[in-house]
Amino acid sequence: MEFDKTKNKATIYLRYNRYKKFKNKIEELKDLIDELTNLGEDYSIFQNAKISHKKLKSIKKDLKYIG
Repeated sequence: MEFDKTKNKATIYLRYNRYKKFKNKIEELKDLIDELTNLGEDYSIFQNAKISHKKLKSIKKDLKYIG
């Protein structure tokens, strides 16, 4: 029985670590998309600025529902 408890704790610990990594990556992604969206329709940065800005806004909206 002791073995099962430690295995359970180890599994829970591993899952929690994966969850924390996932949350950190999602937060980094949200920050990056925010920065790119704040640049706006800048043709010196994006080749097709209007479409790029529109897609970034769409991604930003979709990321609200993740994590």
